[in-house]
Amino acid sequence: MAGAYIVEAMRYSLAAVLIAIPLVASADFVATQLSDDGPMKAWFEPDATVILPATATTGALPPDKLDSFTNMEYGSMGPFKVGRSITGKRGDATWYLADVKQAWAISVDCPPALARCHHSRTLRLSELVVGDKAVAVHVDDPVPGTTTASPVAADPIAGTTEAGPLAKLLVDPAAIAQTLLDDKTTFVLGTEVGEKAVGTAAAKKLLGTWSKLSLALEGKPREVTKGSWGYVAANVGWTVKAKKTVIRATLYAVQVDGAWKVAGVHYSLPVHRMGY
Repeated sequence: MAGAYIVEAMRYSLAAVLIAIPLVASADFVATQLSDDGPMKAWFEPDATVILPATATTGALPPDKLDSFTNMEYGSMGPFKVGRSITGKRGDATWYLADVKQAWAISVDCPPALARCHHSRTLRLSELVVGDKAVAVHVDDPVPGTTTASPVAADPIAGTTEAGPLAKLLVDPAAIAQTLLDDKTTFVLGTEVGEKAVGTAAAKKLLGTWSKLSLALEGKPREVTKGSWGYVAANVGWTVKAKKTVIRATLYAVQVDGAWKVAGVHYSLPVHRMGY
């Protein structure tokens, strides 16, 4: 987010999306769950907010998105591999952060023996789970280097609400830093591959590099607070040198002694790169 305003040429002809990972499973079991529509849908609350590299939705996931996740018209998807992950918990809420490697092979005019027929990318997943159901999920394909602008328009946030105290934090990195939960699993993700901080001290340091960013809510957010937990999902306008890019943002929070504390925040560009 702190880099230069550069638009990267991207290709979008293959569609594949990633659905939320169940917290209670091991990495191997997680990969198994990702292979079938039924188990995937079973991990969501009916009105969960789901942000994927190419779409955003609230409530029932569109059938075409699930189909494009499990099938490729011109190739085959390999199993998802869950890498480095963290899990934090406070009260009824559990937050989760993981790197997930996605691999696929092209089958049209591309012999399996050729390296150029095989591709992979590492996605970042964050989610908030209450009980055994995901209430908010954000998956992104982080931008390499200092590529910080997207030619893709962000989907509008569904099921919007009035902006509350959590939405206001999304556009104020300094306020997020002051409100961070003091916990080793607190995290901040920016739009670039290297913008990842875990732990309160590291998160504050990364947020400090964004102190001069010009951010504003783009349309209404979806802010949900229930008891001791809450989250907000929104499109955020980011203006650099009079040019605006709309980025995705989610923030997960818990209440500590009656005050909201940020357990995690995740910013991303609405892009879907397949790496070929």
